[in-house]
Amino acid sequence: MAAVSCRAIIKCRKKPQKHCMMAGWQPVIDTYNQAAPAHKREYRIKVRETEFEKTPLKKIKRY
Repeated sequence: MAAVSCRAIIKCRKKPQKHCMMAGWQPVIDTYNQAAPAHKREYRIKVRETEFEKTPLKKIKRY
């Protein structure tokens, strides 16, 4: 697992934003992508501001 710089984490704790979240995860994703076959690599990641809409059973609504 890759190390994430402490400066990036401390800077982002005050006000978490999408670019801060990606800065923390990017080294982990890069390490995974080096070992993963091409069809399993992560090329795009979308960070959501809100959770997915849920059913009464707390499962994600698909349609």
